[in-house]
Amino acid sequence: MAIKQSPWALFKQTAARPLSSGALTKQEFYYDASAGLLAADIVDLGVLPANAKIVDAYIYADVSIGTTNATVGVMSGELGSTDAGRTLGTELFNASAITNAHTALVRLTNPAAPKLAAGVSDRSIGLQVSADVVAGAGKIIRLVVEYTL
Repeated sequence: MAIKQSPWALFKQTAARPLSSGALTKQEFYYDASAGLLAADIVDLGVLPANAKIVDAYIYADVSIGTTNATVGVMSGELGSTDAGRTLGTELFNASAITNAHTALVRLTNPAAPKLAAGVSDRSIGLQVSADVVAGAGKIIRLVVEYTL
């Protein structure tokens, strides 16, 4: 198992931060899986800012990534770390089907996400697929998260 990183986890992009209490912020994270992605890998997809509470989320792919399910949640360990010992929670999506999701959005249905307590520090949002994504052009997986302070 390896930890893969999106531009946000590599600190090349900055997640939007609410500027005032109650402001709703929408942030899109993505991972380019055009080179393929193993089911055993976890993608450190983005940053949930300190004190943020998740309101809504959806996931989709730009083109078909094959038959697979997505698990998305808060990762253990230090933000940006590639330590293979990091684990992935299921707070946003728990093995949700994204088969042919390039034709439809998969909406947040897990009640754990809005109930997730705000963290005192930035936290990683991770993604794992249930089946290998075969290499192919345009295989970009996108997660849009709405959150507030």
